[in-house]
Amino acid sequence: MLVQTGNGSSQLVSSSSDVLTGSTRATVGIVSNTDFDEVKISIENTGGADAGTTKVYGVLVQKGCAGPKPVCRGIVYPNTNVYPMVIEGSRTGINTAVCAGCSIDNPEFVIDAPTNNFGRINLISAGSTSGSISARDLITGYLQSSGR
Repeated sequence: MLVQTGNGSSQLVSSSSDVLTGSTRATVGIVSNTDFDEVKISIENTGGADAGTTKVYGVLVQKGCAGPKPVCRGIVYPNTNVYPMVIEGSRTGINTAVCAGCSIDNPEFVIDAPTNNFGRINLISAGSTSGSISARDLITGYLQSSGR
């Protein structure tokens, strides 16, 4: 029985913004909202062009557990070793139809443990182009600061 599906960049969480168009090895998935006992990966080519080859290295199932609550005025570097963090594919990427040379590089570095590496938003062309990297805690929501 089909329980849940995810397709396209708006429903997938990903460690790479160009996973749907590039040749980068990446972790891609969905955040399950129910129990499951099977994972099916399907690749579909809806255009007439050669879609190439998709290499599937394996399936990763990860149970998220809440991390410690941040202290008042404390600085927290939420990372995947302590918090159930994912890169939110629907809000990560270049926000224009065409931008030669624009890219999002290593967005997964934003949520990994080392604090000396980084994700990169490369905006090369002129015009109204923007890029973003979005990270999400799968369990805990964080309230806006009251400023007090």
